[in-house]
Amino acid sequence: PPLLNTVRVSAARGIRSVVVASVPLAARDAVPTPEVVAPARVRGGAAQLTFLAAAGARLVRSFRPDLVVGHNMRGLGVASLLPTRAPLVYHCHDFEHANAWIPRVEWAASLRATEVWVPAEERRDRAAALGLRAPVRVVENCPVRMGELPAPGRLRRWLASEGVPNADTVPIVLRHGGIGRSQCILETVETLPQLPRGTVFVVVGEGGGAYRERCIARAAELGVGDRLRFHPFVSHGELWELLVDATVGMTLYAPTGPNAAAPAPNKVYECMAAGVPVVVTHGNSIARMVEASGAGLSVPVDVARLTDALRTFIVDDALRKLMGSAAREAHLARYHYESELAPTIFGALSASTAS
Repeated sequence: PPLLNTVRVSAARGIRSVVVASVPLAARDAVPTPEVVAPARVRGGAAQLTFLAAAGARLVRSFRPDLVVGHNMRGLGVASLLPTRAPLVYHCHDFEHANAWIPRVEWAASLRATEVWVPAEERRDRAAALGLRAPVRVVENCPVRMGELPAPGRLRRWLASEGVPNADTVPIVLRHGGIGRSQCILETVETLPQLPRGTVFVVVGEGGGAYRERCIARAAELGVGDRLRFHPFVSHGELWELLVDATVGMTLYAPTGPNAAAPAPNKVYECMAAGVPVVVTHGNSIARMVEASGAGLSVPVDVARLTDALRTFIVDDALRKLMGSAAREAHLARYHYESELAPTIFGALSASTAS
């Protein structure tokens, strides 16, 4: 989403964007620019880096970019070697920790960077600990400003097609994005027996493997197998048609790793943009933002506390509407990508283009 939203803001301001992707792109990915270079098949390791470097070098020779953005560590590493003197942004959505050598490569590549963008205050501390020398700016994972939202109904029609009783009125707890242990999907399944009768938990995403099967099995054990639904993948642009039907967004993260321990989820801001109140993990900058905006509740990763928060939004119509409206207003006034990019080098570039 950060890459997609950078391209969307660029397009709205008449700035040409060219994307070099590390994996094949299907039509469903709906990258919002016609200029995308991607491999025909999945490549890994050195082959992936070689493809990125060769494609990037061809592009910068064919035109002179005014700005290069390297998304995450692989993008940074390749971008730092491109034959261009254009300013380089290291847009670090997540830090990588799989191997001990990664921070050393990251530090060396970042010497070429003009700015480092991180999505949360906690990641600024991580950048400092790594010794990244370029100025670090917090660019929160907001969507572009959604002045208008699609009409509701698509998600409820899907639930009806799946045989869910009273699909047009049932409360919907929604989670979108990755499917894995850090996403607290299993914990949310555990809340279902304690939530008002008929409440449906919808997960929008794909994959998940054994973890997904474990969630399905646990729901069956609890007698709520018909209330857990996995919606097929949709492109990022289509997501809004589902979000607007949600009663509450479940956006907790369990601290299964350094990034999940300091979460910066785009799903929180996307729910807010759709006017959907959220339940977030307590004790971090995202929780403080949500609480200050009046956009939702923060709780620890605890089934009982999560149950209470979800039940509150399901049974208290007035509070749900109040916090949903506050979430939407916070998005329109402050938490959108145009606002996030304004103080960055990209903001300066787009301002000079407009003038």
